[in-house]
Amino acid sequence: MPVSFTDFNPNEDHSFIEEADELLRNFLAQDNSHRLTVSAYVYQNCMDFLDAIGYDDADDAMWKMKQPEEVWQFVKCTGLYVSREPYDDKGVYLQLLCDCDWEQEHGLQLVYNKQGKLVRVSAQDGHIIG
Repeated sequence: MPVSFTDFNPNEDHSFIEEADELLRNFLAQDNSHRLTVSAYVYQNCMDFLDAIGYDDADDAMWKMKQPEEVWQFVKCTGLYVSREPYDDKGVYLQLLCDCDWEQEHGLQLVYNKQGKLVRVSAQDGHIIG
């Protein structure tokens, strides 16, 4: 999957590439156990959405999940974006954008900080840290 750098102006942001390299190193160093840890947050996002819209037969397989790790069968990652948060802390973040079966209109995003820590799981709303 290619990595896209967004909202980056090399003439104005001299430390972006160095910070992005650190972020990507930390993110890519994650092993499969990290995915299992993240599963609980993605599963909760799914269940919160399903609870909000109510039961529908089309979502039956998601309602029947027994373990949080099962949520990944309903998720397809589509893009990796690295950008600087423009408003609050000005940190560099990675957004892992995904399609998901429960939120077909807005999808899913997982946001990681420079240390490789998951800081947000949400619909793709155009914001990095909300």
